[in-house]
Amino acid sequence: MKQLTLIVGDEFLASVEVTRVRAAWEKKGFGVEEADPEDAQAVFYALDTPAMFGDGRLVIVRGKAAALEREADRLVAWAERPPEGIAAVLVCGASAKLKKALGRLADVVEVAAPKPWETPEWVVRYLKAGGRVIKRDAAAALVEAVGTDLRDLAGRAEQLATSTNGAIGVADVTRLFRGHDTQLYSFLESVLARDTGPALRRLNALLASGATHPLVLTTTLANQFRALAAVRETPGAPPAALAKELGLSVGYLNRARKHARAFDAEDVRRGFELLARADDTLKGGARGNELPDRLVVELLVLELGGGREASATRR
Repeated sequence: MKQLTLIVGDEFLASVEVTRVRAAWEKKGFGVEEADPEDAQAVFYALDTPAMFGDGRLVIVRGKAAALEREADRLVAWAERPPEGIAAVLVCGASAKLKKALGRLADVVEVAAPKPWETPEWVVRYLKAGGRVIKRDAAAALVEAVGTDLRDLAGRAEQLATSTNGAIGVADVTRLFRGHDTQLYSFLESVLARDTGPALRRLNALLASGATHPLVLTTTLANQFRALAAVRETPGAPPAALAKELGLSVGYLNRARKHARAFDAEDVRRGFELLARADDTLKGGARGNELPDRLVVELLVLELGGGREASATRR
């Protein structure tokens, strides 16, 4: 493993690769810190400063490619003679300039989302990287139940990993998600129908089951609103075609079509805004999360179901 790793491509898949590289350096006793690529002085101070106790340091720099490209010459100079005990990971979107400049000096990892029909193999590799085995037919059953959104799949795959032993088979997927899928279907129906009482009851049932993390619910709701936006923009498109384009199961599109008249363009925009805010809060946000996760999601459901007038009243 070289002291410099360059990871380019899809944001979520890049984060998965960062986790893998980080674990490898932490196993060697390296401490980890992150630096903002917009602050070049801070980046190179971190890259040139040895660890205080000599255990080694891994510096992770992730952000827009342009910020890193501005410092390409300095990064090349650093990579040609990296200080002992310091490693670095650079993470950004597509960047032909950085790949060309650092290609011989760094481990270059390019990540791209798999085609929909390749998603089961991605699930197999994802769990294998975490030390678990899932059978190919079980991975296909998971994709069929959940859809092809990789964040959602990763969350569900990790739920499977923590609730099973040995190789994961179709029976494990069925046991954990089939009844759950029925609950989830009813929950999404209630949210789109703006029926907040049943939506909250079904939300609490999902959380009580232990099979659904609040962040998985915000991702699922975001997928439903993506489907809603697509149906509104292309009302005549076949659900199967839209589902393939969006990487979702057809159920999202059928549900969106059923409830599309209840949401205008502003409702959809506001829905995405509320979902982004809830997602940020659940992940800690800039100020941390001072509310219980359950309350964050309950408030989100109330806001999504209440419409603009109710939301304005609460504010």
